[in-house]
Amino acid sequence: MHWKKMIQAMKLIFHSLLLIYLLVPHSALSEEKKRPALFETFDLSIGETVQTRSGAMLTLISVSEPKGKVWGEISRPEITLTLDEKKLTLVAGMYRLPLEANGVQLDCPVTGGLRDSSHIDHWALEKDARIRVWGAKSQWIDRGTFGYPLKQRWFASHTAFSNEPVSARPNGQLYYHAGLDLGGCEALTEVVAATDALIVSAGNRILSGHEPAAGSPVQPRYDVLYLLDDRGWYYRYSHLHSFAPVSYTHLTLPTKRIV
Repeated sequence: MHWKKMIQAMKLIFHSLLLIYLLVPHSALSEEKKRPALFETFDLSIGETVQTRSGAMLTLISVSEPKGKVWGEISRPEITLTLDEKKLTLVAGMYRLPLEANGVQLDCPVTGGLRDSSHIDHWALEKDARIRVWGAKSQWIDRGTFGYPLKQRWFASHTAFSNEPVSARPNGQLYYHAGLDLGGCEALTEVVAATDALIVSAGNRILSGHEPAAGSPVQPRYDVLYLLDDRGWYYRYSHLHSFAPVSYTHLTLPTKRIV
């Protein structure tokens, strides 16, 4: 069927800010998932031990989440763990690159305090901390499968990444930023697909089979596109000024890659 074809790029027009939000739901539609992720993901409770694919033993020892004096925000959490009895400390955050130790690379995207104090659960973190593990020589993502999503110089504008505290919310809760914001000129900067993917939602319309009831994270909005790649990862492109019309029967969008 034509709508099953993977498109290589989309030519879109930018609002003043692009938000790209990666969502990996537990029930990502299995028929679309072909390419395995290069890393393992573990949600761990304090004191819990797991074994990685390489055979390394990983134990979460403690989580430190200092709070700010004004909002009580958590901006620099740290975790302590042991990797085959070697003690390590990781600063949790999305701007942090993985740390190499004992034959693996690992990072910590988020800790439980953010989930508990946020007015929206962006992470679906089940325990005290999330840890990702790659092989020592592994790439973080398959080479050639991910590109810069704007037709402009690399990081020519400001950015705002996930987990940054943004503002206070009612009942003592906070808004922690979700996704990656990139700035641009309204209606002038072209947006392109960061990865080969299938468009599953454009504006307020959803491709059949990708509704929330089917396990999809799609939440339609007039200025939003959702894409699904062959890893089973959903991408949300937000704050778009406009985009080309989409036919969910044929997906008639330009196919030239513009990254």
